[in-house]
Amino acid sequence: MRPILSDNCFLCHGPDKGTRLADLRLDTNDGAFSKRDNGMTIVPGDPEASLFYQRISHKNEVLRMPPVSSKRELTVEQIDVLRRWIDEGASWDQHWSFETLAKPEPPRLDRANWARSPLLKTGGIFLLSSVTGLR
Repeated sequence: MRPILSDNCFLCHGPDKGTRLADLRLDTNDGAFSKRDNGMTIVPGDPEASLFYQRISHKNEVLRMPPVSSKRELTVEQIDVLRRWIDEGASWDQHWSFETLAKPEPPRLDRANWARSPLLKTGGIFLLSSVTGLR
């Protein structure tokens, strides 16, 4: 769903303050689920109550987003993907590359003498324990 938003919405509703319109950001969780004067931008589980869905699916070309002047147009399939995304709860997971890495604990070996080399006692033990299933 993010590629659809990025290609069709972020120019006017993205991170660039210079091109942003209607003080609406669709590239952030806070912006996508913000309260507006006339309702909520996206209401998880309820596409019909979501101002975003109302605008991308509007029958009137003048009110539909993206506007004709943008020379961008959502396909029926893209609108359906966005409707289903909202209907299924509109999860907004952060991209994996922005997640904090957690250092995993190395597996514990019951056979203390099995890992003799420094390599096996550190990183190699992960591979060997998962491949051999040894403990």
